[in-house]
Amino acid sequence: MKQIILSFILIIYSINTFPQYINYNLTNQSETLLSSNNELNLSKMNDTSAFYKSELGFTTGFNWFSLFTPKKENKEYGDLDYLYYYDNYIASVFYIRNYNQILSLGLEIANTATKLKTKSADVIGAMGHKYQDLDYNINYLNFILLLQFNIFSKNKIDININLTPYISYIIYSKVTGYIESWSTIILQDSLGNLFSRPSHSIINLNESPIKDINKLLRGFRIGYDIEYAYKPNVSFLFANYFCYTTSTNISCSNCEGKWRSIAFSLGIIYKFNKSYEKNNIN
Repeated sequence: MKQIILSFILIIYSINTFPQYINYNLTNQSETLLSSNNELNLSKMNDTSAFYKSELGFTTGFNWFSLFTPKKENKEYGDLDYLYYYDNYIASVFYIRNYNQILSLGLEIANTATKLKTKSADVIGAMGHKYQDLDYNINYLNFILLLQFNIFSKNKIDININLTPYISYIIYSKVTGYIESWSTIILQDSLGNLFSRPSHSIINLNESPIKDINKLLRGFRIGYDIEYAYKPNVSFLFANYFCYTTSTNISCSNCEGKWRSIAFSLGIIYKFNKSYEKNNIN
């Protein structure tokens, strides 16, 4: 009888003690796991390898056309060329994919307005010359393939180098002005005598779109940009680029019409899709 009572007491004690033991172990394991996760999250927060995989940005600024590529002037006949440039606006939106903290690829679409004035005089044949005074107004879209390298990153400042080929499509073009020509025409009368007569003509232009202009252009852009981190995922941007574009067929007697321009832009970048370089996390 005593053995039965003692066995019953031991069974009741075991039933009461075992759940407490299990609960104690599970609680400790849960606390350990939570502590480990917190330490990992804290290490991520303080890990300098963190970067955002995606960036969406907007910029606006202006293009300053530095020069056209002049052909060799024929000074013997007094050929001349004058090219006037206006400050031209540029606005763009872009998306960048960061593959690591150094290399990024992306796409930018930019709208550019260009205003140019050309004045030129050149010889037509042996006994004539032509003078033209023309104003161009051109608007085009640039489709730019972005290749970006980060060369400096400290505190809130990042400096990137950009190498970017692009194509441009003219969506609006207009030319106004006039072309004036002088020449000497050799005629023959009924008796076979030759005589000369001066000829003068003026052509007034007001043409939109421009008929003889290349609508699709190719170019290359090289430059740098500076980012200032206003917030961890929001940055202000300053960009400076040198641009080179192929021939536009702009009417200009002593130039090839190849555009050289310098662009200055300000913008804002929103960054998202945060990531970490795996080799820096234990």
